This record gives sequence, C-alpha cells and structure tokens, in this order.
Amino acid sequence: MRHSLSMRGEAGKAIGIGTIASFVGGTIGVLIMAFMAPQITNAVDGDANKLGFSIANARKDLGYYSNMVDGLDVPSFISPATRHALTLAVAQGYGDKDVPVMVDFFEYAFKPA
Repeated sequence: MRHSLSMRGEAGKAIGIGTIASFVGGTIGVLIMAFMAPQITNAVDGDANKLGFSIANARKDLGYYSNMVDGLDVPSFISPATRHALTLAVAQGYGDKDVPVMVDFFEYAFKPA
C-alpha cells in the first residue's frame, strides 16, 4: 500500500507522523482510563464482567480507525493485521465473545496439526 507522502519521497515523514500520532493517542487513552477507572467500576457495581467488549464490536471500531487513517494518507502498521485477526475470529463464531477470548481464538487458529 503506497500513500501520497511516500509517493512524494517523504516516507520517513509519514512514518514519523504515524508514530507520533499513535504515541499521543495511546498516552491520552491510558490517562483517560487511569482517571476513569474508579467511575467505570462504580457504574458496573464493581463487577468487571459487566464491562464486556465483543470481538465484533472491536472489529467495527477498528474499521472506523482504519477509515480515518486512510483518509489522512498516513500508514497504519497495526490496523490491517489486527482487523484481519478480528475478522477471522468473527468468521469462526467468536464475534459475540469478549476481546480477551482472542487468546483462545489464537490458540485454536494456530494449534499445530
């Protein structure tokens, strides 16, 4: 996949923008989760099992991210592989299961014959 910056010979700039954006976004996400954890816990009466996030929902949300990145003409190194893994899990019937079950899916998918 070639992007407009790399086609203009500015691949390093594109990688830099993608890396910085990923770092900033990840840092902001961690800070929000750190500050919101007590409120989230109270919202579900202390039962972390009520915080389910399905594999199908993760795939949908990653699709939004992929569309955004594609619209910015910057590379995304994790999105295609992660979306593919989530798509495979949904196709194998894991879509309604929570994201941590991806570990079970990978064990099933890559089990030696």
